[in-house]
Amino acid sequence: MPQRTRCVFDCEHFDVLHRFPKPFDDRFRQWKEIVGEPLEGKTDKEIHTNYRICNQHFESQYFYPHSKRLARTAYPTLNLDVPALIKEAGTRTDFQAEREQDHQHPLEISDKSQAAGLIVISTVCDQSTINNKVINDLLEETKANYYRKGEEARELAFEIANEKIYPLFDPPHLLKGIRNNLITKDLHYIQDGKKKIAKWDHLKLLLNIDSGEDDLRMCNKLTEAHVLPEKIPKMKVKHAAQVFSQRVSSALRFCAKHKLLPDECADTADVLLLFDHLFDSFNGSSYKKSHKTYKSCLKTNSEHFMLWDKALPILRSMQFKRETKKRDGSVVLHYEQVPSIKNWIHNINSMKHLWNNIKSKHNISCILMRSFNQDPVENFFSCVRSHGARNINPTCQQFLSIYKTLLVNNLNSHHSLGANCEEDSNKMFSNLDSLLTKNIVPPRINEPILTGEMDVDLEENLASGSFSQDPENIIINETKNMWQGML
Repeated sequence: MPQRTRCVFDCEHFDVLHRFPKPFDDRFRQWKEIVGEPLEGKTDKEIHTNYRICNQHFESQYFYPHSKRLARTAYPTLNLDVPALIKEAGTRTDFQAEREQDHQHPLEISDKSQAAGLIVISTVCDQSTINNKVINDLLEETKANYYRKGEEARELAFEIANEKIYPLFDPPHLLKGIRNNLITKDLHYIQDGKKKIAKWDHLKLLLNIDSGEDDLRMCNKLTEAHVLPEKIPKMKVKHAAQVFSQRVSSALRFCAKHKLLPDECADTADVLLLFDHLFDSFNGSSYKKSHKTYKSCLKTNSEHFMLWDKALPILRSMQFKRETKKRDGSVVLHYEQVPSIKNWIHNINSMKHLWNNIKSKHNISCILMRSFNQDPVENFFSCVRSHGARNINPTCQQFLSIYKTLLVNNLNSHHSLGANCEEDSNKMFSNLDSLLTKNIVPPRINEPILTGEMDVDLEENLASGSFSQDPENIIINETKNMWQGML
């Protein structure tokens, strides 16, 4: 019999019922295993069509903000009073233990990195539900440890092996998140004591008056692919960065000043300029001064800190206006602070603490802010996918082989012109060049192996007469031998 009006766990009190994922989704199998006995003998189609789970069995982080809608990563983990799932009273289910084990992976990675001699100072991730859950759990655990000692945790950092690690969210993802919300909702905020409203419609008006192939345009990079929602490539960072730019902000302000556009377009211009400066402040890639003030490295006397102090009260006042229509036709207004805004605030506060820590503890005088985003790891996976023409889903064995090849090539791979990430300037600690330009002297027959330093520079060997050949010829010959063996 269909059970669409009650929970599969026979809960007496509930307000929302959630349908099972589609049968081809991996989550369907996991939901089915979690429920267990009540679904025995039921077909996948019957379960998806007729059975529901109420919201009492899902943790709060699996719901969208100010909504009872489930995220795509949601799993029932609460109030699972099903005997088949519980080995003995008071114990956790195998699925819950597996989820908690997944949350331990960042700890294991950090421990292994520190054991290898690396000092982990920060983590960078996107805004997925699982990432937020892991970060919040680690921060709460660190706070609890401080409270047990009678101390207060004053920094946005979690501790592993007495080392503070500052979690950050990827700035390009934050910028795209602001853009995606602004497309469908108006942004209300307070700046200099004045209430202002930013609207995506103002950009459409600007595009309409600033068009034409033969005319001189104020924003020559602004196209329909930047403004019209149905034409925007949502994954492309540059399409968001070119909208939140000083040029577009100046064009809006100029048109509003000269009555070419409504006066309220100046409010949208202020928002675009603010996020342009914020994105630049987290995207600096040069130790030299740039024509864009905030795109240089972070130092003690940087203007970044003044910008962040000025931006924080504006960000805290920002709320997106959302309209919800009821069945009777009435409209209910909601004002919400979306995760992208909260995480911009988090990034600013966390970066301040991070800077103070590494400056005092590690005596670092400046840092490049572009190092604190996901571009390097995304470029690495782009190099992996580029092997084999378009190997977008390599097996484990293929990944190992590709990784070895990239190590030999010093991770050198052609940067795609259509890549979503900028080319990063990160280098490897060691590469093939250091291996070929140094020679390990093998022991002679019946001669004991020395335990001291065995790396001898080629120039020193030539000066002492150890080699009769030119170093370049040695490298060429060894390379030829290697290729002959491969062929």
